[in-house]
Amino acid sequence: MLLAAEKWRKEFGVDELVRSFEFTEIAEVDKYYPQYYHHMDKSGRPVYIERIGNLNMKALYACTSQERLLQHLVVEYESFLSQRLTACSAAIGHPVETSLTILDLGGVSLSNFIRVKDYVFAATHIGQNYYPECMGAFYIINAPWAFAAVWAAIKPWLDEVTASKVNIVGGPSAYRPLLLAQIDKACLPKDFGGECVCEGGCSLSDVGPWNPQGGKLKVATPADDSPTASALTEKIAGVTVTESPVNGQVLSA
Repeated sequence: MLLAAEKWRKEFGVDELVRSFEFTEIAEVDKYYPQYYHHMDKSGRPVYIERIGNLNMKALYACTSQERLLQHLVVEYESFLSQRLTACSAAIGHPVETSLTILDLGGVSLSNFIRVKDYVFAATHIGQNYYPECMGAFYIINAPWAFAAVWAAIKPWLDEVTASKVNIVGGPSAYRPLLLAQIDKACLPKDFGGECVCEGGCSLSDVGPWNPQGGKLKVATPADDSPTASALTEKIAGVTVTESPVNGQVLSA
């Protein structure tokens, strides 16, 4: 796995992306596909949020491309490893090695989800093959009834360790207690039942121990003395499957 990851890093040009990539279209992309880190949970894990309810593939790919979305994803992974984990570990007082992810499906249509499947597949492949075990917990919230069919299609793409971390829950009454049990109310965006309202919007703030004032974060370059993905690719661990009820019902995985 380590050799394959190093080969991929060279072919994808990871080090050069870290040095020079600028996601200048982020504000426009945020209108259709918000993807962002925001504070940390109670155990010190950076919280990563994606929302696809406003997803408009035509508008999204008018301002960016799948290639640039994937490049941005990789740069964010590198920043996660080199800066976010280090800052969260210092803030919480113990080593932090994973994140807590929230995927909000509120307002999403099945057709929209199908249209973004190519990107989702490519992003999933990168995450589980080249940045293993970065994800500590994964909450899919506001899951519509039709998501059972979508999950059945997605699950085969995932390895068992990744799939075992996914918690599928329904609306606010189901997910808010779960999120607030793990994330301080002051750190959780108001849209999800918390109290945080960042100036300019939480999705563009990138606020957390790694960036206390919010705003654009400078990604550490490969020359910096911070941990890199290649130094962590051999770390593999497993957890127990957990599936939570959707509006009182458990989605069959």
